[in-house]
Amino acid sequence: MQTRIGHLHITYRVPQNSTSASVLIPTLERVTSDRIAAVCDQAFAEVFADDPTVRVIRRVSTRVAIVSRRTTLESRIAEQWGHRLCAAVVESIVEDNNENVVSFENQAEFVSSFLTELTTGDAWSRWYYGAFGNYRQLAAGEAILAVLDDNREWLWEILRRLRQSRTLETVLVHLGLAGQQKLWKEIIRAAPQQESTEAFQVFVNSALSVLDALGLWTMGRPAEQSILESYLRTLPGTPQWTNTRSLSDALADVIQFVVSQRWVNSAGSLSDNQIVRLEQTLAHSFDWLDIPHVTRRVLSMFQSSSAQSLAKQFVLRPSSATGPQKRALEQLVRFVREGKCRLGPNDDDLHANLLRLLLTVSEENDSTSPAALAPLLESIVSAWLALRDTRDFRGILSTLGRGSIPIIGEETERRFNEETTRHLEVIATSGKPAIALVEELLKQSGIAPSDDNAVLVRSECAGLFLLVRTLQDVRLKAVLSECDFKSLESVLIGLAVCLGGPSAWRSGALDEGAALWAGIDANDVTDKLNLLETLNHELFEAAFEDLLSAQRLSVPVAGQTIDDVSQFLPCSADALVMLNFTACRLLQAWARWLPGLSHSSVSYLLSNFIRRSGTIAVSPLILEVRLSHGPLDTILRMAGYLEETPAASWLVDRRVRFRIGD
Repeated sequence: MQTRIGHLHITYRVPQNSTSASVLIPTLERVTSDRIAAVCDQAFAEVFADDPTVRVIRRVSTRVAIVSRRTTLESRIAEQWGHRLCAAVVESIVEDNNENVVSFENQAEFVSSFLTELTTGDAWSRWYYGAFGNYRQLAAGEAILAVLDDNREWLWEILRRLRQSRTLETVLVHLGLAGQQKLWKEIIRAAPQQESTEAFQVFVNSALSVLDALGLWTMGRPAEQSILESYLRTLPGTPQWTNTRSLSDALADVIQFVVSQRWVNSAGSLSDNQIVRLEQTLAHSFDWLDIPHVTRRVLSMFQSSSAQSLAKQFVLRPSSATGPQKRALEQLVRFVREGKCRLGPNDDDLHANLLRLLLTVSEENDSTSPAALAPLLESIVSAWLALRDTRDFRGILSTLGRGSIPIIGEETERRFNEETTRHLEVIATSGKPAIALVEELLKQSGIAPSDDNAVLVRSECAGLFLLVRTLQDVRLKAVLSECDFKSLESVLIGLAVCLGGPSAWRSGALDEGAALWAGIDANDVTDKLNLLETLNHELFEAAFEDLLSAQRLSVPVAGQTIDDVSQFLPCSADALVMLNFTACRLLQAWARWLPGLSHSSVSYLLSNFIRRSGTIAVSPLILEVRLSHGPLDTILRMAGYLEETPAASWLVDRRVRFRIGD
């Protein structure tokens, strides 16, 4: 139980001509400053026991009569006062006045609610966020980091709540790339400072022993404490203490750090004598390590030809991933395949992507802590980014599956360095689930086709598929049925042309992608359009408007129309008006979930989101839409519109999966 009093106003009333007032008031002020919060904590703990609820009370007013002698202990006065304040607080809570008391399920909900308001609303206008007043002078990104850092105990639940409320992406945007990196390295992955100093002392000491054996110091051996302090400033991850491979990497990382600082001479290869001394030192003093692994890593740092030979012949030991980690990765493969986790397409999204993956699996898996899975995901995402630049990714994945490290050709040399090779080793040791996740991420980013037998359709109207989820939400087919009109496809053809613009209808023919979106064969366009004349347009418009209003899916903006499409569609004037009306309402309903853009004009939404080209891979269960890059793709991701859609009936019960980038 923790009590925080934002402002305490006390009016003292003492008996007239009281000789003890001059003594009592200073005593009460000491009690207020030194004891009252702690005593309130104790009193509340007795009343609320283990209740995690956070209650913010705007104002509590009470009177406390204190009758005491000069000899009364201050602790006794504080106890009486605290219990009376506690009673007053309980009375305020019981009154259940929303204007005076606001409750949150726990600290995680309190913090996540504040961060949501901070990034999407106006948190500082809400009186019940007064507890966060210390962060008010900070920029939004700095405030987010500070709040999360101060609430590490609740970190994962806070982040999960942000993701579930669709606020996480907004928070990531406010953090920026530098803030995302700090969140990952300094808060999620950083070990506590006290533990880091003690934990890494042994690795620094061991690294110096290895380097002493090599005798390569350039300007004399630096002080051990100096190396330790410099290394800790790089925020190294804490190793898994029961895993010899992880401990070996921790030692090798320190050696690599010393080499990178040029405290030793790393030019050229190690001599045969130096290699012998290295092997003898490791064998004599480091039986707690994976000796072959450390040897290979050290040799590679000094560009030894022996290292190249070892890399070619290296056969990995059985997987070092734990059972729970493997199961978590298998779940994550399924979640990515189902579109529950969509990653950013750029290398700069590294830390945001790591967080997305970690939160996705932690929401569904209680057996593996996020912190335990974080290092493994770092290797998986780093390998995914490197393999996106290769033509032989299948060969590399196959080699990893056999427990070997692939030999990288010149075409991918710039992507594959010492660090990347380490990540590939981790993936190989982790086995099939890690390799499968890398492959699934490659599919999502458009490198590996999801279905080798898929039919590819190039379209200038691929952006129309962003509206599939909203078409399902507005129940357009049900409204048409109420109007005794059975051909949803006829309306979708007209909407495709309205929304797709000139690219959708060229020389009397419908774009192939637009036809696919409408659920028809391109040769059936004329017959389907003719059916529109049998629809009662006025009845349909009224029914559709009523449905949108009832679902609160659209806030009509007066005067919104789409450019004249009469030159494209062979329809009557009444049908064109109806299609224009429906297209505008559909687009406005779709925009409702776009952060900060829900009231944008129709023309703005079309030009910045919908009217774009792409490729559609058509397979029996999935339509995989690979969209060209758009200016506001981050907004689409924040709104959830790049997540896989449910199966759509007019698309022959296929789901739609999205990727960004050709």
